[in-house]
Amino acid sequence: MTAAARSPERTVNFRVGKASVAIAAADVAEIVRRPEMIRVPHGPSRLVGLANLRGRATLIFSLAGLLGQPHREDEAWAVVLNGNPALGLLADSVESMSDAADVTPGTLDVTVAGEHRSVSLTDLLAGQAAALPAGSAIRSADLPQAADMQRDEKRIGLLSFTLAGQNYALPLADIVEVAPLPARVKAGRGASLGRVTIRGRKVALISLRVLLGLGDAAVGGQERVIVVDLDGERTGLVVDGARAILRAPETSVGAAPALLNRESDAARIQSVVRMPDGRGVASVLTVASLFHGDVKETEDTAASPPERAAAAEDTHRFVIFRIGGEDYGYPIEAIGEIVRQPESMSRVPGAPDYVAGAVNLRGTVVPILDQRRRFGAAPADADRDGRILVVDVGGVRTGLLVDRVAAIREIPAGQIGAAPELSAGSRRLFDRVITAQQDEHMILVVDPDTLLSRAELDQLAAINADAAEAAHP
Repeated sequence: MTAAARSPERTVNFRVGKASVAIAAADVAEIVRRPEMIRVPHGPSRLVGLANLRGRATLIFSLAGLLGQPHREDEAWAVVLNGNPALGLLADSVESMSDAADVTPGTLDVTVAGEHRSVSLTDLLAGQAAALPAGSAIRSADLPQAADMQRDEKRIGLLSFTLAGQNYALPLADIVEVAPLPARVKAGRGASLGRVTIRGRKVALISLRVLLGLGDAAVGGQERVIVVDLDGERTGLVVDGARAILRAPETSVGAAPALLNRESDAARIQSVVRMPDGRGVASVLTVASLFHGDVKETEDTAASPPERAAAAEDTHRFVIFRIGGEDYGYPIEAIGEIVRQPESMSRVPGAPDYVAGAVNLRGTVVPILDQRRRFGAAPADADRDGRILVVDVGGVRTGLLVDRVAAIREIPAGQIGAAPELSAGSRRLFDRVITAQQDEHMILVVDPDTLLSRAELDQLAAINADAAEAAHP
């Protein structure tokens, strides 16, 4: 339902709890059914969520809460206001549009139990939302820079995965994204599993099990598709499960033993890398060796296929992780590695409540921040099988504990917008939103550069120093 007129002589009338509310039609951009929303951690008190309305990030507020009434979850409509930032007010029902001329633009006429009052929209929303930054396009210069430890050329970025109970890995530079295997895909004896559509693009599916001679394609519902760019076309490599992202030191990567490559599969396995959790080694593959059998780089092939594609289309890659029922993004270049949550962590006396503990990762003590606590989500179940994103924030190596890693996504720059500026806490956590398709739910992107305040960084640095001193008195 869209407002049919925008003249001050017309008024939109709706109900919110016990109140009848009227607003000048000139202030209304549209009225829509309650949209799908994502929660904004540490957002303003009356903010219900962030919605994607026709590709625009729209803040949705509880009008009942703003008017001092109890907020409910059954408001059916959102009255979207004209102006910048894009704002919507939840309402129970929309009653009518009338020709009453006694509502001043910029105000709400509120009636409760026969008592009338006029409320300024500016005063009502004061402190709830700041102006959106001018423009929504994100330029490359606006992107967070990779942390120092990610610029270390002596570390190799890899995604590890499993096939028939064995560990394998592909260089991150070869990977476009990682996604769940569509349910409709059926197992077959050949390597080809047909074509599917992943985020609007046709992708040819190939069973990596069959390609490497490890048996027939297995489709049990938990498989993942590693999407790569093969000579300009998207190809999905079906694997049993993606395990972790790791930045392996060059010293941990060794030449592959000859017995790993059968004569018919010569040079497909380029090297082996020790797994960060101490669970054996992974065989490192490359797209070139899998499909071309050519492992020698020339000047023409030095850039990986995804890098060549990125040159033609400005895209950015994110690790999508889940907290509760919400998805969030983190720039992949700012992540050192992703490891499984250990069964236990060392307690850190005197640490802030969001510090879940500390773990020893290859000789370095790393404080672990529970993102559920930082994002204000409900406490996690005791049996949560979480993942830790190991990052470098302000020179402090830190682990971010999340419920799970859902995917690796490549997002065109045109589908990335500036996040609305909210409270100081939210502004410090998120700087962008991802909208993969119009009217699809949005994903808030964590800003690595401002994830922690200076005081928090100092606290974590002190924890690291104390741990190092205890380990080497």
